[in-house]
Amino acid sequence: MTKAEESILDNLFRKLIIARDGHCIICMGKINLKAYRLYSEIVFPALRWDPVNGITLCNDHADSMKKDINAIKSAIGACRLDCLKNHSQHLKPYMDFGYIKECLKEAIAAFGGKL
Repeated sequence: MTKAEESILDNLFRKLIIARDGHCIICMGKINLKAYRLYSEIVFPALRWDPVNGITLCNDHADSMKKDINAIKSAIGACRLDCLKNHSQHLKPYMDFGYIKECLKEAIAAFGGKL
């Protein structure tokens, strides 16, 4: 997969997570939202575009969460992180650009998000 294709999928992932959540999961704020991956694609490549691996945070909380795994655990629950880690160990990275792109687009539409 090319870097340009990865960038397109990253953008669709971001749109999906924000459309799904609609607000920062910590403060319920609705401005300056970012999609945040619970596990990075470097650590668990199979989770890179998996919506289960994404949460929406505002700028303030995104900056603080990057530095503190305990803050993430308290915000979403340690069980979710452990389940996600176990889930990733049974997946292989799916590298078919067209398939992933269509799946993300369908999910965005299902949540009423705009492409």
